[in-house]
Amino acid sequence: MSSVHPSKNNEPTSSVKLGQVYRATRDVPTLGIVTYKAPASSGFDCIIPQGTRIIIMNNPPQNAKGVWAMPLNYGELEKKLVPTQDLDSPKYQSYGLMVTFEYLERLFVREAAQEAVFDDKRAQEEWKNMLGKLGGVPNSTT
Repeated sequence: MSSVHPSKNNEPTSSVKLGQVYRATRDVPTLGIVTYKAPASSGFDCIIPQGTRIIIMNNPPQNAKGVWAMPLNYGELEKKLVPTQDLDSPKYQSYGLMVTFEYLERLFVREAAQEAVFDDKRAQEEWKNMLGKLGGVPNSTT
């Protein structure tokens, strides 16, 4: 379902695409990534709680093992998942989740196409800005 294979023109092909929404069917161990207002980032281990809905934030590149995602309950989970020392840093900017294709296939179910609505203004703005750079809403139904 979610494997990535090169196409004839060497473009990545995958059933996992930007804008798709998935729901965790159980607690999912994963890697969280913190971005800073500087050329730096850090990572942390975390558990995506059962029932969490995530949105895919990129089209996976060729040979990718996973995908960048953000939870739609971004603000609620930020306080629970992101380490305090990162949240308290004046350079803290945002966080995201790296979900492997294996876990996406086994521990999530894909939901019907829908508009992305986050519980956090910063996350909603990040999504809006990304779509603006891409020229509109992705076709997440394919």
